[in-house]
Amino acid sequence: MKVAHLSDLHLGLRVFPKVERGWNLRERDLASIFHTAVQELSRLRPDLVLLSGNLFDRPDPPSTAFLTLTRGIRTLQDLLPGVPILAIAGERDTPRAPADPGPVAVLDALPGVEAASGAPRAVHLKDLGAHVLLVPYRAAVRPPFPQLRPDPSARWNLLLLRGNPGDRPGALTLEPEGWDYVALGGGRSARIWGPEPGRVRTAGSLERLGVDPWRESAVEKGFWVFDLAAGKGEFHPLPARPVIDLAPVRVDDDSDEGTRRLRELLEGLPGGIEGKILRVRLRGPRAGVEESVSPGLLSAIRRRAAHLELQAGPGDERLPERLAERPGEGPVTEAQLVWTPTERETGLESESRLNPGLVAVIGERPEDRLLLSEHFGNPSGDPHPRLLSLRLRYPKSRALPPSAFHPWRAEQSSEPAGTGRDAAAPPTVVRDPERLQALRADWIEAVGDLEAMNLEWVRERQEAESRLTAYRDRARELRGRLRRVEEAGAEAECPTCGRPLAEAHPGFRDALREEWEDVVQDGQWWKRRREQLEQKPDTLRDFDRRVLELQSELERAAEGVFTPGSSSLSTPLDSRRSGDPTTPVGAGSVAASAPPPAMPFGRHDLFGLAGDLLGRITGGRIQALVPAPDTEGWFVRSLTGEVRRPAPSDLPLVSAAMQLAVATDQGVPFIVLRQFAATTDDDEVVSLLQLLGATRLAIPVIVLLTPALAERIPELLVGSIEIQRDDDGRARIRESGSGRPVVTVPATTRGARPPV
Repeated sequence: MKVAHLSDLHLGLRVFPKVERGWNLRERDLASIFHTAVQELSRLRPDLVLLSGNLFDRPDPPSTAFLTLTRGIRTLQDLLPGVPILAIAGERDTPRAPADPGPVAVLDALPGVEAASGAPRAVHLKDLGAHVLLVPYRAAVRPPFPQLRPDPSARWNLLLLRGNPGDRPGALTLEPEGWDYVALGGGRSARIWGPEPGRVRTAGSLERLGVDPWRESAVEKGFWVFDLAAGKGEFHPLPARPVIDLAPVRVDDDSDEGTRRLRELLEGLPGGIEGKILRVRLRGPRAGVEESVSPGLLSAIRRRAAHLELQAGPGDERLPERLAERPGEGPVTEAQLVWTPTERETGLESESRLNPGLVAVIGERPEDRLLLSEHFGNPSGDPHPRLLSLRLRYPKSRALPPSAFHPWRAEQSSEPAGTGRDAAAPPTVVRDPERLQALRADWIEAVGDLEAMNLEWVRERQEAESRLTAYRDRARELRGRLRRVEEAGAEAECPTCGRPLAEAHPGFRDALREEWEDVVQDGQWWKRRREQLEQKPDTLRDFDRRVLELQSELERAAEGVFTPGSSSLSTPLDSRRSGDPTTPVGAGSVAASAPPPAMPFGRHDLFGLAGDLLGRITGGRIQALVPAPDTEGWFVRSLTGEVRRPAPSDLPLVSAAMQLAVATDQGVPFIVLRQFAATTDDDEVVSLLQLLGATRLAIPVIVLLTPALAERIPELLVGSIEIQRDDDGRARIRESGSGRPVVTVPATTRGARPPV
């Protein structure tokens, strides 16, 4: 009996901005590689197909992902009639709400398919004499864990389980004896666990995934086929899209020399760069080294490559790597999140230790997220009466600058100071609630007006472009007809009856020429109109500045006035719309905020760190941050060289990148990012969190998230705490399941190896 084991299809993945024929390029890659796998399975003819989770990249996949999976399953069933297909849900395609079965449950309605998305499920295949236990993510991540027991009456016992081998206590425990094959889901690379014949295996993904696919550039992708009777398995690689990480290019002030060096490196690349995912690293002694290479060359690379990531800076220590490689005092275990579990009904407190990695605090209701963003911006304030006492506790020996925990209330314990930094008194804050409310109303109204003005400008610009294109096409058509009529003379055909024009030829020719000239003249007007609309109108620019000024005023009112001498990177309230009318759009102008004083390294280096991170997560839409001349703000520069002020939708990402850069330099033991409290679904925010979560962070990074964002990255979290309210408005805080499930396999965790 042969078993095919596939995992982590991630259908619906949209990670890079390039689009081809209406499809996101990477989404199309995943669909294509799945189709290739189906064709390969039809050649290998297994008796059973196992899909070990993360069939979709998110719990609410696009319709194209559903279509790809169902068509693939139907094709496989046509090519291999009667072959059972068994599937489980992974962390990516499991909704947070326990009552929501998720998209994988839909497969259970297909003939010949058995799927488990919530509780464990045993499937008996009488024709094959096989017993298969399905354990999806939801059953593997939270206690009580199921008992993993084979059926002694079955000829073959198989286990389909979402989990990675590890030694974390309290996780699932697996005794390999009695199982003929264990199909693990989790991890991006194929692995064999334990000695021969290695019946415990991880299949990995079919493609190189995520915002940093270069980490897997040398890893083969594919699936397993295991012969149960022979006790042998074979890995079948698939042709994933090539991923190339070029050696760093040294550049200087001479753009011609930098362009030459990069071109020589590209010309020596076997097979060229066409259709490849490419990373170019420029290294130089100053900020803005990307200016040392011709923009035309970079644009040409971007057109030919499937994706171009440009990293530019003075060295190789960039964000988020610097967060992972900082020397220091080891993992932070003394910092804790503390809360009252049930609306002050008991005097007991619960606490969660902060381990290195991403820690999510999830606000279920928009008003709770707003309270978290606003109230906890005051690190010395009292708990809000409408919200539970959620606070951050750390010893005085680890006193922090406000930029570290902002916007959380930080409670210093009474433990004696240790050998760390001296304790610092929290800054005093002065607030004016009435002024804050008035400013917020003015800002929301101004943002709405600005959005309407922007939409009108974009609409007019698109209309001018469409009209110009139409007039050009019409002029080209008339010019061709006029040329043919002039060349044919009196023998030219009449467009109505098809007979020669004869004596009517001169009049027809003149009328055609006049029509062509009118079209050309009108087209020139639309050309000038399009050029006028290429840049924002002055009125729109002025209004944009007014909105930024209001944001700055609102930020100062929301944050309060810090006492002189306090070191704080001012971060705004989230400026993205949450889609809920009760949630303010946000406030605060990052562009008007000042970096902390007395920075140990240059301001340009700070902007370089933040710009590098932004370039990686936006695909070059924001390539770098540029300090604004004679101000404390900044501009953003794209890969094409365009320099502009950040749009309101850019502010949360820019603010988070700046906060990460400052915290990296200051050596803080943890960071709190609140910028995404109102963002319900944004691919660039997910890319940032994936980049951080995929890094072995040396410190905890606390992020304030919506449930929609949290369920996009569950496997990247080392912990999560959720604020929930019942129908009567009573709130409670609870720890929720997150992270990759761990299965303890004592006899096999030693000796993991890749496929041969």
